[in-house]
Amino acid sequence: MSDSGQKSAQQPEVGGAWTLPVSMQVVDAAPRISNAKIAELTKTLLDQSKSKKPAGLIVITEGIDAGKVMELVGETGVIIGSSEQALLRLNDESISHQHCEVIADKHQHKLINLAFLSGTWVNQQRIRSQILKSNDVIRLGNTELIYVC
Repeated sequence: MSDSGQKSAQQPEVGGAWTLPVSMQVVDAAPRISNAKIAELTKTLLDQSKSKKPAGLIVITEGIDAGKVMELVGETGVIIGSSEQALLRLNDESISHQHCEVIADKHQHKLINLAFLSGTWVNQQRIRSQILKSNDVIRLGNTELIYVC
Protein backbone atom coordinates (compact mmCIF):
# COMPACT_ATOMS: atom_id res chain seq x y z
CA MET A 1 0.00 0.00 0.00
CA SER A 2 1.34 3.47 -0.80
CA ASP A 3 1.85 6.25 1.76
CA SER A 4 -1.40 7.88 0.62
CA GLY A 5 -3.39 4.83 1.72
CA GLN A 6 -4.40 3.79 -1.81
CA LYS A 7 -3.47 0.38 -3.12
CA SER A 8 -1.42 0.53 -6.31
CA ALA A 9 -1.02 -2.00 -9.10
CA GLN A 10 1.16 -4.91 -8.14
CA GLN A 11 4.19 -5.06 -10.41
CA PRO A 12 4.72 -8.55 -11.79
CA GLU A 13 7.69 -10.75 -11.20
CA VAL A 14 9.74 -11.33 -14.33
CA GLY A 15 7.41 -12.93 -16.89
CA GLY A 16 4.37 -12.50 -14.63
CA ALA A 17 1.14 -10.59 -15.13
CA TRP A 18 -0.01 -7.38 -13.46
CA THR A 19 -3.05 -7.59 -11.24
CA LEU A 20 -5.71 -4.89 -11.26
CA PRO A 21 -6.15 -3.14 -7.90
CA VAL A 22 -9.62 -3.60 -6.45
CA SER A 23 -10.10 0.19 -6.48
CA MET A 24 -9.86 0.18 -10.30
CA GLN A 25 -12.22 -2.75 -10.90
CA VAL A 26 -15.51 -1.11 -9.94
CA VAL A 27 -16.62 2.45 -10.57
CA ASP A 28 -20.14 2.82 -9.18
CA ALA A 29 -20.74 6.39 -10.33
CA ALA A 30 -19.86 5.82 -13.99
CA PRO A 31 -22.67 5.56 -16.53
CA ARG A 32 -22.85 2.11 -18.14
CA ILE A 33 -24.56 0.86 -21.27
CA SER A 34 -26.06 -2.60 -21.50
CA ASN A 35 -24.78 -5.54 -23.54
CA ALA A 36 -27.94 -5.28 -25.65
CA LYS A 37 -27.11 -1.63 -26.43
CA ILE A 38 -23.54 -2.60 -27.35
CA ALA A 39 -24.88 -5.24 -29.75
CA GLU A 40 -27.37 -2.73 -31.21
CA LEU A 41 -24.69 -0.06 -31.76
CA THR A 42 -22.35 -2.60 -33.34
CA LYS A 43 -25.04 -3.95 -35.69
CA THR A 44 -26.13 -0.45 -36.70
CA LEU A 45 -22.58 0.61 -37.50
CA LEU A 46 -21.88 -2.53 -39.48
CA ASP A 47 -25.16 -2.14 -41.41
CA GLN A 48 -24.40 1.51 -42.19
CA SER A 49 -20.88 0.86 -43.42
CA LYS A 50 -21.11 1.52 -47.16
CA SER A 51 -17.57 0.56 -48.18
CA LYS A 52 -16.74 -2.65 -46.40
CA LYS A 53 -17.00 -4.13 -42.97
CA PRO A 54 -14.80 -2.15 -40.58
CA ALA A 55 -11.75 -4.03 -39.39
CA GLY A 56 -12.92 -3.44 -35.82
CA LEU A 57 -14.90 -1.24 -33.47
CA ILE A 58 -14.17 0.32 -30.11
CA VAL A 59 -17.37 0.75 -28.07
CA ILE A 60 -17.26 2.82 -24.87
CA THR A 61 -19.41 0.90 -22.41
CA GLU A 62 -18.77 2.69 -19.12
CA GLY A 63 -17.84 6.20 -18.11
CA ILE A 64 -18.78 9.73 -19.05
CA ASP A 65 -18.50 8.91 -22.80
CA ALA A 66 -20.54 5.67 -22.67
CA GLY A 67 -22.19 5.01 -26.03
CA LYS A 68 -19.45 6.48 -28.26
CA VAL A 69 -18.25 4.13 -30.98
CA MET A 70 -15.08 4.35 -33.11
CA GLU A 71 -14.67 2.41 -36.35
CA LEU A 72 -11.16 1.10 -36.90
CA VAL A 73 -10.52 1.12 -40.64
CA GLY A 74 -7.35 1.39 -42.67
CA GLU A 75 -3.79 1.42 -41.48
CA THR A 76 -3.89 4.66 -39.45
CA GLY A 77 -3.16 4.48 -35.73
CA VAL A 78 -5.86 5.73 -33.38
CA ILE A 79 -4.70 7.69 -30.34
CA ILE A 80 -7.12 7.41 -27.41
CA GLY A 81 -6.88 10.05 -24.71
CA SER A 82 -8.17 13.29 -23.27
CA SER A 83 -6.28 15.57 -25.67
CA GLU A 84 -8.13 17.47 -28.38
CA GLN A 85 -5.63 15.90 -30.80
CA ALA A 86 -6.67 12.35 -29.83
CA LEU A 87 -8.68 10.67 -32.59
CA LEU A 88 -10.88 9.06 -29.92
CA ARG A 89 -11.17 11.85 -27.34
CA LEU A 90 -12.47 10.91 -23.91
CA ASN A 91 -13.75 13.35 -21.29
CA ASP A 92 -12.38 11.25 -18.43
CA GLU A 93 -10.12 13.41 -16.23
CA SER A 94 -8.35 10.30 -14.93
CA ILE A 95 -6.73 9.42 -18.26
CA SER A 96 -3.68 10.85 -20.00
CA HIS A 97 -3.77 13.21 -22.97
CA GLN A 98 -2.39 10.39 -25.11
CA HIS A 99 -3.29 7.33 -23.08
CA CYS A 100 -2.96 4.53 -25.63
CA GLU A 101 -2.88 3.81 -29.34
CA VAL A 102 -4.58 1.18 -31.47
CA ILE A 103 -2.58 0.28 -34.56
CA ALA A 104 -3.24 -2.12 -37.42
CA ASP A 105 -0.82 -5.04 -37.24
CA LYS A 106 -1.30 -7.28 -40.27
CA HIS A 107 -4.96 -8.40 -40.07
CA GLN A 108 -5.39 -7.58 -36.40
CA HIS A 109 -5.21 -4.62 -34.04
CA LYS A 110 -2.58 -4.01 -31.38
CA LEU A 111 -3.20 -1.83 -28.34
CA ILE A 112 -0.13 0.02 -27.06
CA ASN A 113 -0.01 1.69 -23.64
CA LEU A 114 1.29 5.28 -23.72
CA ALA A 115 0.30 6.15 -20.11
CA PHE A 116 3.10 4.82 -17.98
CA LEU A 117 1.74 6.00 -14.62
CA SER A 118 -1.93 5.01 -14.76
CA GLY A 119 -1.56 2.27 -17.35
CA THR A 120 -3.81 0.50 -19.80
CA TRP A 121 -5.69 -2.65 -18.79
CA VAL A 122 -7.10 -5.43 -21.00
CA ASN A 123 -9.32 -8.05 -19.35
CA GLN A 124 -8.10 -6.84 -15.92
CA GLN A 125 -4.43 -7.31 -16.82
CA ARG A 126 -2.07 -4.34 -17.13
CA ILE A 127 -0.45 -4.33 -20.56
CA ARG A 128 2.37 -2.61 -22.41
CA SER A 129 1.09 -3.82 -25.78
CA GLN A 130 -1.31 -6.55 -26.76
CA ILE A 131 -3.01 -7.95 -29.83
CA LEU A 132 -6.75 -7.41 -29.35
CA LYS A 133 -9.36 -10.15 -29.64
CA SER A 134 -13.08 -9.60 -30.11
CA ASN A 135 -14.85 -8.72 -26.84
CA ASP A 136 -11.65 -7.72 -25.05
CA VAL A 137 -12.50 -5.29 -22.23
CA ILE A 138 -10.17 -2.28 -22.09
CA ARG A 139 -9.98 -0.05 -19.02
CA LEU A 140 -8.47 3.45 -19.12
CA GLY A 141 -8.97 5.31 -15.84
CA ASN A 142 -12.73 5.41 -15.18
CA THR A 143 -13.62 4.47 -18.76
CA GLU A 144 -14.33 0.96 -20.03
CA LEU A 145 -14.24 0.10 -23.72
CA ILE A 146 -14.90 -3.12 -25.63
CA TYR A 147 -13.08 -4.10 -28.81
CA VAL A 148 -15.31 -5.84 -31.35
CA CYS A 149 -14.15 -7.35 -34.64
